[in-house]
Amino acid sequence: MDHPAYSIRVGHIAGVDSIYGPISHIDVDPLTAGVQNYAPPFVSGGGANTVRTNMQCLPYVVAALGRQADIEVTWGAGGTIASVRDVTNHVNVPFHAIPQAGYGFIGDANGNGRIDWRDFDRLEGVAQAEADLGFCADTLDPSPGAHAFLVNQPVFGKVTVRGASPDGTLAGWTATGSGFGIYINGQAFIFQLSPDSTLGAAVPPPASGTKWTVRQYAGVVAAATNAGTTTPGGYTYTPEPGSPAIPGMRVTFSVQQPTQAATETANVLDSVHTVPDPYYVANALEITANQKVLKFVNLPPQAIIRIYSVSGVLVNVIAHNDPGLGGEATWNLRNRNNQFVASGVYFYHIETPQGHTKIGRFTVVNFAP
Repeated sequence: MDHPAYSIRVGHIAGVDSIYGPISHIDVDPLTAGVQNYAPPFVSGGGANTVRTNMQCLPYVVAALGRQADIEVTWGAGGTIASVRDVTNHVNVPFHAIPQAGYGFIGDANGNGRIDWRDFDRLEGVAQAEADLGFCADTLDPSPGAHAFLVNQPVFGKVTVRGASPDGTLAGWTATGSGFGIYINGQAFIFQLSPDSTLGAAVPPPASGTKWTVRQYAGVVAAATNAGTTTPGGYTYTPEPGSPAIPGMRVTFSVQQPTQAATETANVLDSVHTVPDPYYVANALEITANQKVLKFVNLPPQAIIRIYSVSGVLVNVIAHNDPGLGGEATWNLRNRNNQFVASGVYFYHIETPQGHTKIGRFTVVNFAP
């Protein structure tokens, strides 16, 4: 990798002349130090964007789709891609035509005969989002029908990793070689397979079975000196782990033994009571007049609740069994014949499997619908 204070070359592997990627606040043009803007540039507020590097615009839109992982790209026959796999999280990386947590290849979206950084800016979703960023405003966003989409196989052709066009137009951008452009999980790269731009689409692709791996990080790179300039120094990296955008990832775990509630004590039923008390016609817990609700709260995980009339007649029995420690049981104010009970005072008797008991009472003022 080149010195991060100069140019955007991010790697070099066998069979590839150079790999480039957009890096915020870094010179866009690998051949000219201090070039921080495209030509033609993004403009903001009617003037050229001279404060921020245009290399920020794409990362600002898609960086949240990144992850900390090693991504392995396996080549097939004839310059095709056989697979893209996240070998860190053991899942395949899916293809998406619109930039997401996945991969795809860019073609010549702006029609200037070469693959360049502005092609990525025309992607569906990216173009609209960049146009809404203050310092990326007026990005020559094409009409919705002219937005670009990623494809699932490489598009080989002339590439340029230059940031500036000699005459300030897209058509004037000089080709620097031949290769392709790829998007992977919130990052864009231009692979210049050969510095010979005359090869174009005929550039030899990697051999079948070739495996490339990109290691992606999440964090902040800071400069100890000259921060915010084109000559920073004293770099430090601070990781910032976050929730990864990894389609298909599953989290599995095993439980060695069931969760056990604390040992039941003699006062386990002391806090049990009914809600509401008194029950009066209806309450906020109910949805309709035929769905009456009276709750027993602060119950242990298991208990038998018996409800009696004031004359000692068994009205209903509720078997409470809640291993999730919910602590509530609901009575619909119906007796064992499924009829609404009459108004009056009722007693309840609660018993736990360990033999602890409690007797209480509540009042019902009820009018059957």
